[in-house]
Amino acid sequence: MDEDSKLNKAVRNIYQEYTDAMEIKGTQIIFSDIGTPGNGKLFTVYDYIKQELVLKGVPEEEICFIHDAKTDEQRDQMFSDLRSGRKRIILGSTDKLGTGTNIQDRIVALHHIDCPWKPSAIEQREGRGLRHGNKNEEVSVYRYVTKNSFDAYLWELARDCEDVDETVLNFAEIKAVASGNPLILEKLEVDNEVTRLRVLKSAYEGKRYLLQDAFTVQYPQRIAARKKELEKLEGDIRTRNVEMEKNPLFEIVLKDRKFTELKEAGEFLRAIIEHTILYEELSIGTYKGLEIALNKNSEGATLYAKGSGLYKVELKKSDSVNIVRLENTINGLDKEAEEIRQKIADYHTEMENAKIEYEKEFQYEDLLKEKLKRQTEINSQLEIKEENEVIDNVPDESVAAPQIAAATR
Repeated sequence: MDEDSKLNKAVRNIYQEYTDAMEIKGTQIIFSDIGTPGNGKLFTVYDYIKQELVLKGVPEEEICFIHDAKTDEQRDQMFSDLRSGRKRIILGSTDKLGTGTNIQDRIVALHHIDCPWKPSAIEQREGRGLRHGNKNEEVSVYRYVTKNSFDAYLWELARDCEDVDETVLNFAEIKAVASGNPLILEKLEVDNEVTRLRVLKSAYEGKRYLLQDAFTVQYPQRIAARKKELEKLEGDIRTRNVEMEKNPLFEIVLKDRKFTELKEAGEFLRAIIEHTILYEELSIGTYKGLEIALNKNSEGATLYAKGSGLYKVELKKSDSVNIVRLENTINGLDKEAEEIRQKIADYHTEMENAKIEYEKEFQYEDLLKEKLKRQTEINSQLEIKEENEVIDNVPDESVAAPQIAAATR
């Protein structure tokens, strides 16, 4: 086999990762849905990779095929060996190394010898190693592509149409790629591009729907709710200010008793709390023109200042601190009001931005029209050809040994 074939390229990368991760007993997964092992096969991808790795010095017992596990017990033992590092390399197909394959502990590299039919299967494969539980912070991912081959077409399809999960090539398309007919190859490229652009336009339309909902419904509702909240808050601030003009000094009424000292007020509040029934809200007095209410449960007590709005005060063990916390809450209403005004201003800005984004045109509209026009032209030209003409153009050796392989990590 050609030294530059993708299989030999894969063997070199696998061996390099094997030696680099020797100290930590790093493991690797090699995915291939074609060339699986089986009786009577003269050549398989799995056997070739294993044979070459053994020749380079990898112990045969450290390499395994998922297909060799015939029972659940054998499968569990194989996975256990990989998690412990007793086995370092496993070869398998997307399906057999799917859900339930928990061997991520020592994964240092993943290798895609081929591209699966569904784009979502790529994510499924890589999820075997790129997941919680892997001791390694980084995992190398290799994708092997033979230039000007069906490999390249599949990877391009997966990249451009990752949201079109049900994209599947039919037999006619496979023959078309093999035929070498430039017009048919162009058709596949154009069809692929049209699909990609339609996916992008669908996403664009979906985004426009959300943007329209945002500036016609969501933000107006949020602004209205915040304005109502602000109106109540400003009314309570006016009430507080009137009372403070009458008496700027500290003064609180609890159970019809007036207190002007923090300590005494705090001690009396503690006595009220101790004699309050659980889960019963109780009005206990007034402060700065606002009603003071108490709610007690098995975990503690909470104080509320009530006007047009409701303001919560978490109570602590210190008596004086509780009164100070009440004071700070009522004095802090101005800051709370300013925060709401800023939030309303932010909503207005975001609402306007949503309108601007909504009005933007689909940036690839002209390109989509161009590709659709070309697609129609190609389809029109191909209609004059009979299907058997395409089949007859398939070369005898349609599956040739790859000549140039590229790996990405």
